[in-house]
Amino acid sequence: MKLKKEKPKIINKVLLTWPANKNEVKKVKEALPSKTELVVPACTDSQMSHYFCPTEILSEEANDAEIMIGWVTPSKVIQKSKKMKLVILLRSNFSGLDFNLLREKNVKVATVNYDYADSKSEYALALAICLAKKIIQNNKSAITSEWHPIWDPQFTTMKLAGKTICVTDLGPVAREIARRGDALNMKVVAIAKDFAIETLRLECTYPPEDIKSAFSSSDFIILTNSVVGSKLLQINESELKLMKREAFLINITTANIVSEAALYKALTQGWIAGYGSDVWWDYTDSIPEHKSLPTLSRMGVHNLPNVIATLNAATDSIEEKDKLLDEGLDLLKNYFSGKPLKNLFDPRKGF
Repeated sequence: MKLKKEKPKIINKVLLTWPANKNEVKKVKEALPSKTELVVPACTDSQMSHYFCPTEILSEEANDAEIMIGWVTPSKVIQKSKKMKLVILLRSNFSGLDFNLLREKNVKVATVNYDYADSKSEYALALAICLAKKIIQNNKSAITSEWHPIWDPQFTTMKLAGKTICVTDLGPVAREIARRGDALNMKVVAIAKDFAIETLRLECTYPPEDIKSAFSSSDFIILTNSVVGSKLLQINESELKLMKREAFLINITTANIVSEAALYKALTQGWIAGYGSDVWWDYTDSIPEHKSLPTLSRMGVHNLPNVIATLNAATDSIEEKDKLLDEGLDLLKNYFSGKPLKNLFDPRKGF
């Protein structure tokens, strides 16, 4: 179905939700019609960042703003606005939005269409390499002048060439892992329906119902998607016991698909060699709700010696930030010119 082009929009005021630097302001202004006012929050870096905006600062300008652009969209700011027509989110999901409020205020929301494939694939392999080469342990040993004999099991490393990586889908991130893994002379298998594996540099694919074969034959399991086939992937004791004792589990998708208790057992009882993760559990009964605070793992998984823990660092690069802004400004230009917006929530029509 072809999307219908609308009449060009006339907008008087656009509000940013972060303290944009000079280059960012210049970029945004270049995307705006000459008579459209751009408002940048007046606050110091210590008060605000790209992902945190005090509502009291934004609310002062939200009253007559018609478009809001940023990584976060506080509900209180939308509630205060009287003319808001569109919110452009500089991320690829709609999480955290108050859809009832958006319907009440008749505000549309568009998100950027970006998969982070390069950054996430690089980061997944970085975690895998750090675990296999025991970078953390050897760094600590070196800087503390701790002597250990050669081939000490606590410090000896794993050769990557010839080892097998298993990815849990064949989306953009998994495909980039396959490409980079091939460059490291590693074998890559995928849990997915049949694809042209030669073009994707895959050793083979396993059907979603045959996780056993995929896990038991791999040295690195990289969780690239929380859905396998049409079902939510669940990593419990039975799945962890399928893995080799010298294998590593890497998670760059969703923490809650991995059983925290089962993983703790696997890591402390020697079922698997180690775990690397950039995502951590959401505890819905925590204070504050949902976020892995005040600790990444209630059971202390992140403190175990065979674990590398980071938090949402996979996409934390200047290049990604700039790319997201560019994608968002493309949406802005399309809106001004009357072109249809993809990845749009329309309160009158839904998604």
